[in-house]
Amino acid sequence: MSKIDDELAALKASHDATVADVQKLAAGITSLNNTIGTLTAQLSNAGLSTAQQAALDGLVTQGVSLKGAADAAVAELPAAPAAGPSA
Repeated sequence: MSKIDDELAALKASHDATVADVQKLAAGITSLNNTIGTLTAQLSNAGLSTAQQAALDGLVTQGVSLKGAADAAVAELPAAPAAGPSA
């Protein structure tokens, strides 16, 4: 294997690890967003104060925004380079 092949293999491994990390992050954000949604449903009739409702609404907005950003990041991941012998 040439040095270029070694570097391509290392690049592919790094790419694959990055993709896995971004996918884990997106899954975590989805889980967080689901938890916020569950909490919102549970608190909908709890008689929250105006400040509490505003804080909850802010969390919901942030959760939706994070979910959208995570989904967009996953969608933008490029394909890994092919690792193989050089010609």
